[in-house]
Amino acid sequence: MKLIASAVYGAALLLILLIGACYHDLQQWSFFAAGAVALHLGLSLLVASLPVLDAGRIIAGTWIGISTFVTAALLMPFATTQSPIWLIAAVTLVLITLILVLVICTVMKPGGAADHRPRPAATPAAMPPPPPPPAPENK
Repeated sequence: MKLIASAVYGAALLLILLIGACYHDLQQWSFFAAGAVALHLGLSLLVASLPVLDAGRIIAGTWIGISTFVTAALLMPFATTQSPIWLIAAVTLVLITLILVLVICTVMKPGGAADHRPRPAATPAAMPPPPPPPAPENK
């Protein structure tokens, strides 16, 4: 998963920087979007290296991908109009993504609150020996 995330986000970084190099009006957007993609790459690698259940990896990876796309889209009006509300919206989305990914990694860890996998039953070797039978009474 680390290799795939690195390749996908690395290709996105190169494409964004290429757009900034070709279209000088979008150069500021290119730098901001490349920074956002690099931050999301770091979050993706964090999820890939922590012990997280598969469902947690899917949820976090999907949210990180959506957040990357929306953050880059929110940065476009900021770069073209210089209206700070777009930058505030993009930074807020990144902070929400950071918090959400950390919560997912905490809750979806093996043995955590969301781990409902069946636990292995106690083996006979691990069980204590049965008590001895009562001694017969002589009358």
